[in-house]
Amino acid sequence: MAELAIYLAGVACVYYALLVGAVSGYRGKLFAVISIIAIGLVAVLRGAVGTDTANYEQMAGILRSPSDWYGVEPGFAVLVWFLGWFTDSDVVLVRLIAVMFVAGLLVFIRRADRDEMFFLTAYFIPAIFYQYSMNALRIGLATIFLLLAVQYFRRARVPQAVLHVIAGWFFHYSLLISTIYLIASARLLSARFVMSLSVAGLVFLGLVLFLFADYIVPRILSYQGREPPSALSGLSILIVLSVLLAGAMASSMGRARRAGFVIITVVFVGGAFMLGRYTYAGLRVLDLLSIAVPASLLVLHGQEGRTLNWKTKLAFLFAGALGLASSLRGFLLSAGEGETPWVPYEWIF
Repeated sequence: MAELAIYLAGVACVYYALLVGAVSGYRGKLFAVISIIAIGLVAVLRGAVGTDTANYEQMAGILRSPSDWYGVEPGFAVLVWFLGWFTDSDVVLVRLIAVMFVAGLLVFIRRADRDEMFFLTAYFIPAIFYQYSMNALRIGLATIFLLLAVQYFRRARVPQAVLHVIAGWFFHYSLLISTIYLIASARLLSARFVMSLSVAGLVFLGLVLFLFADYIVPRILSYQGREPPSALSGLSILIVLSVLLAGAMASSMGRARRAGFVIITVVFVGGAFMLGRYTYAGLRVLDLLSIAVPASLLVLHGQEGRTLNWKTKLAFLFAGALGLASSLRGFLLSAGEGETPWVPYEWIF
């Protein structure tokens, strides 16, 4: 447990903010902001920590020069190029990306209502934060745009939401899968908007394949020969998603919306889990759904003007704790692997 102390301390700050709100009825955001900054420092001030950190440091060195850009997502490439103006160190640049991730969460907090704040502190931070701020940086930044889009969808500001979703595509192409699930499960858009967004997605995908086929196609093909680590791979995410589904079935939403959400989610999750028996791509889809499923739940509640009831909140809290336990277990199991393992944690200074 000593090896995980810094990670536990970061999450404890967030749980403390959650507890203050529950016990005192405090509705402000000060404690949440302080806790996000505190756990953010764990990501920003890390040394050689996070299994993909070394890879991102190498990537940063390449993306500094636009003439060397390859098929990596253009939004991420532009961000790295921009941040490169502020530092000559690839190590520092990667930590600045973590700063951008934390800043995005603070923007989310500034706009958030009570249900969105609960989702962030009870589920997203414990289950997702470390992976997306210290490891999977591109999908982490793309997820920030998805969360901001969810806020707009909840307030029926569809054009702004769609623009944020499309912006997220430029930071990780796989966000297209999350978009498809969100549209299907939350029935977000009119037929005309669905058609327009579908055309935009196909055009975007076509341009990406045309411009970066040498990079994209080999990565797609690599998943076909990349089997999951074990027969139990993805089980932890499946359990988390099952808890979220239980919360949905006990939610305050109307019966028809509940049924539609559950059916579509079971189809997506079941399909991804079965795919994960044969290829690593299925596990990646499950990971995407661990964000998209609760995001869809928030949108559906917003559409009906309903708040999360205690059963759904309990599901968020329990799922977040399970996600945290799974992440910490993974940190311990990967100790000493690669150039930048999760444990032991090292500060940058």
